[in-house]
Amino acid sequence: MDVQDAPSPDRQPPLVTPSGTTDATNAAVTASAAAAKPRNGAGGMLAPLRRRNFSLLFSGQLISVLGDQVYGLALPWTILVVTHDPRQVAIVLAAGAVARVLLLLIGGALADRLNPRIVMLVADAGRAVVVAALAIILVFGLPPLWIVASLAALEGAGSGLFGPGIPSLLPRILPEEELPAGNGLVMVLQYSTLAIGPLLGGVATAAQATLAFLADAGSFIVSALALFAMRLPPTGLLANTGADQMTGGEATNARKSLFGEIRTGLAYTFGHPLIRSTMMVTVLGNLGFAGTLGVALIVLSRNLSPSAVTLGILLAAAGVGGVVGGLAAGLLGRLRRRGVAGLLLFGVSGILMAFVPVAAGPAGRLPVELALSTNAHIALVAGLLGVVGLILALGDTMFITVMQQRIAPEYMARVFSAQFVAGGISQPLSLVGAGYLAAVYGPGVAFLAGAGVLLLGIVLGLLSRELREI
Repeated sequence: MDVQDAPSPDRQPPLVTPSGTTDATNAAVTASAAAAKPRNGAGGMLAPLRRRNFSLLFSGQLISVLGDQVYGLALPWTILVVTHDPRQVAIVLAAGAVARVLLLLIGGALADRLNPRIVMLVADAGRAVVVAALAIILVFGLPPLWIVASLAALEGAGSGLFGPGIPSLLPRILPEEELPAGNGLVMVLQYSTLAIGPLLGGVATAAQATLAFLADAGSFIVSALALFAMRLPPTGLLANTGADQMTGGEATNARKSLFGEIRTGLAYTFGHPLIRSTMMVTVLGNLGFAGTLGVALIVLSRNLSPSAVTLGILLAAAGVGGVVGGLAAGLLGRLRRRGVAGLLLFGVSGILMAFVPVAAGPAGRLPVELALSTNAHIALVAGLLGVVGLILALGDTMFITVMQQRIAPEYMARVFSAQFVAGGISQPLSLVGAGYLAAVYGPGVAFLAGAGVLLLGIVLGLLSRELREI
């Protein structure tokens, strides 16, 4: 599709109705949901697990995400141990990150054009081959840097293709009333692996780096088999709705050109005030949190205690809080004014984040601090991070659910891929900024700056009428 064929402001693809689907597909989706509806506890936090498709997706992703954690620790650790050069670690990690961001938009377009499950399955199979190849190569020693960086880039490309699939697949396998619980359980996956994944990765890497990479390759195979075993209802109406809104020439061009579909998805994303406002909050939220929790927290932990166990405790506390928040998210499905509630939750997490360096005492390097014992400082910081993790899981789940209910199904993956790209760009900026502030002024200033950026995003979000009214 050419640029001029993108939807114009006065003729955009419609957002879905409050029931979560377009008018043309309400009957089909309602019938499908009714046929699959469990008899007991449909509104419960664990109700999605009673559905075969979701339980397969959940179990496959549980293993796969744990494998990702193992890979995420084993790769940089192995390079650093062999080369003793942090610059080589940075080059390899950057290769994977850049490839991931570059492939996100293509992954979203392919998922909307074909089927998210198919794209996810192919991405899993490809990543299994790449990581297994890396494991085999390491048996003979660390290869030249360009080979490792190339394999890391291929793994990152697979992650980019896979990424938009889950949020676009959930509305196809769950009825609307179970979407909050389903998204909450996905949050449980992410935060539970934060609590235990690095430990497993450390144990596997300490035993043998090759075993760590083979374990990750095996986790991709498990995920691919789970996706293959899913049985989805017919999605023809869902897939064709967008084409019905175009002229014949536009629809033909869109089908011919993958990049045309990407442009159409971006036009849809930036053409609706609600999606634009949500993306703005996402970008500022990532700017506020990514560097603070990814860099400043490490410096703060090091100031609290020279032991890496302390950092593990703090990360585990955030992970446990996120698990609780993810499980509780299913209870918020009927909450009114979810936009305001979600923004206020993020605001509370920002205030708590600003208080973390104060609670850390001298480790925060701020003029204001609490006079407590070291163990008490660690316990208080862990408690605050646990609450922050809980709130983030609740808020993220609400916003993801709203997006799934308001985005037209045929644009679902492309909109989420655009969100992921925005996050992928803002996170490195946040990491660099937090690293500079922590090094020059101390971790406390980095925490305060991150909280300030987040609260700015909340204020701008509250100024958006579209976000206030959802």
